[in-house]
Amino acid sequence: MAFLKNKETPYSGLTDKELIAAILSENKKEMQRQMQEELYDRYADKVFFKCMAIVKNRETAKDLAHDVLVKMFLKLKDYKSISPFYGWVFAIAYNHCMSYLAKQKKMIQEDISAVEFQLSVDEIESENQELKEMQLTQLENLIEELNENERLILFMRYQDGMPVKEIASALEMGESAVKMRLKRSRDRLADLFKQAAYER
Repeated sequence: MAFLKNKETPYSGLTDKELIAAILSENKKEMQRQMQEELYDRYADKVFFKCMAIVKNRETAKDLAHDVLVKMFLKLKDYKSISPFYGWVFAIAYNHCMSYLAKQKKMIQEDISAVEFQLSVDEIESENQELKEMQLTQLENLIEELNENERLILFMRYQDGMPVKEIASALEMGESAVKMRLKRSRDRLADLFKQAAYER
């Protein structure tokens, strides 16, 4: 891993989509390798920190991030440019890490993809007042008490600013299911906040 490695290359000015198109069309191995290195440098840190957020172990996160980056290159030809590349990579990272956790903990994943739960756009876009009142350090401590699925969907929505549609695509579930999980996760965090305030 080349963590936090920043360097200018002849390909730094290309967008992700332009860079990927160039990699897939380039016939010269050396130039293709340089472009692949550019793409790797753009996403190595991001993938690592995503894995770290899920598994909470630096060495495990490094191993998983390496696997994800290998998968990213192996599946590059399958990427559809109509969706943001970071969302596509995040989906690979999320699925790979959750698969790892499932094997480690023999977890049974909750399947809510068929559940319909209608929420208004205003309800999804507006954060609960309780969340707005939290101090950052307190919020971080409370987030640690959430389960993996709750943490991840809140990170995707509020840390990464991903729209509900992109989250649904990344997690391979319906938008209504994403909205329901977001609401449940926000409510759970708000309950933890109220409980912490009561105990003070």
